Amino acid sequence: MRKRLISAAIAFAAVIGLAVVVFPVSRAAVEPYFITVNDTTLIPFNTDNMPFLLNGLYFLPPSVFENAGINAFSSVSDQQTVLAGGGKSLIFQARHGNAIDQDGNVHWWQSRIVSNRFYVPLSQVAHHFDLTYEIIRTANIIPDTQISIIRINPRFNLPTFLGWHDSSIRDYYNSHFGNNLPPVTPDPPGNGGFIPPPPPPPPNFSDVSIYLSFYNLSAGGAEKILDTLEISGFRGTFFVSADDISENPGLVRRIAGSGHTIGLWIWDGIYFEEFREASSLLFEAAKLTTALVSTNLPPDPDDLPRNLIFWRSPPSSEGITASAIINTFPTVSRARHNLLLSCSENTAEVLPVILSHLRAYDYTARTITEITEPINN
Repeated sequence: MRKRLISAAIAFAAVIGLAVVVFPVSRAAVEPYFITVNDTTLIPFNTDNMPFLLNGLYFLPPSVFENAGINAFSSVSDQQTVLAGGGKSLIFQARHGNAIDQDGNVHWWQSRIVSNRFYVPLSQVAHHFDLTYEIIRTANIIPDTQISIIRINPRFNLPTFLGWHDSSIRDYYNSHFGNNLPPVTPDPPGNGGFIPPPPPPPPNFSDVSIYLSFYNLSAGGAEKILDTLEISGFRGTFFVSADDISENPGLVRRIAGSGHTIGLWIWDGIYFEEFREASSLLFEAAKLTTALVSTNLPPDPDDLPRNLIFWRSPPSSEGITASAIINTFPTVSRARHNLLLSCSENTAEVLPVILSHLRAYDYTARTITEITEPINN
């Protein structure tokens, strides 16, 4: 039975994929709880899937852990929920008040079923699957209101994290609680009884286009970058060299098959020979041709075929931070910006934060096509 449940869990997760999950508490709770995994995304309050504190333990829906690489599957009729990932598993049996791990060991870790929904203990799941977490409480985001945040696999220090999510927390709290927000207290007599105006709505940059592109497949982070793009639903453009294609043909096929566009990376050597070699290898590996070229060529490249689309934006540095990248984004309507990043481990680490920012502020993320007018930053 245990093996069947684990198999079912893995199959189920393969069908639905991984999703960024954040579940807060209900309207009735005194202290609202936000949850974030990998510090990437917060979503509005969902009263049907609220975490709760019982006997000193925080209980969370199993699906919260999916974005941490833990597949989850529950059967209310069997009163069992399965968590599996990284070669480890836990089967929580609500009727027996225990959990069985991948080695058959029994732990007296209790799960809960509330309104036909499973909840599992955060501390024990995190310990078993080697996850880190912290509970933070702050009254600085919304006046006269205590906000608690559960951070699973936190990546940034608290000021940086709150800097990213301050406006989102305010918006989600206001949207959920509506007229139940704490009243604004007027200033004491002598200050004119001034009542501060409500905060302005969050900015919207839907008229700003961000062209997301990558280069250097051999830099060590390409697989993680593709995983992140797949989970988030974003598409980008990958500029590949002849060496990239010959060394990683399967990776090039994955890029093409995932809906990303492909261009050729030609920066050194004899340009015509590089273009011809890379074009031949690309067609052999993925049955594709492309007129997109990223190059540092002079304005009149006589040694390259005509009718090509040249993108000459300089690449971002290897150690650049998410905040430094985001600060380069234009904040005016109908602006365009080319974001060219190395497929490095550093890019793989900061990319979730960048994509979260793009989604939070409604930037329009675009791929580069053969009819896109180039941007020379």
